[in-house]
Amino acid sequence: MTDTLLLTLAASLVATLFGLLIAILGWLGNKIYTKLDEMSGTMHKIAGDLHDRINGLDRRVTVVETKCNVNHGGQ
Repeated sequence: MTDTLLLTLAASLVATLFGLLIAILGWLGNKIYTKLDEMSGTMHKIAGDLHDRINGLDRRVTVVETKCNVNHGGQ
């Protein structure tokens, strides 16, 4: 084998491995993006649920405060 042929073969191998590396990194990036998108949707659902629970607690506290004010003559 001549030096030129060996250099060409090595350059081709390096280019192929680089392409494979880029493909794997792209695939991993896509998987990560999909998981982050899924987590974002889950966070929105959790936020809505927490908002509803906080509103429920606020209603309960308001009822207790109102009863205390009525029973104890508070203002």
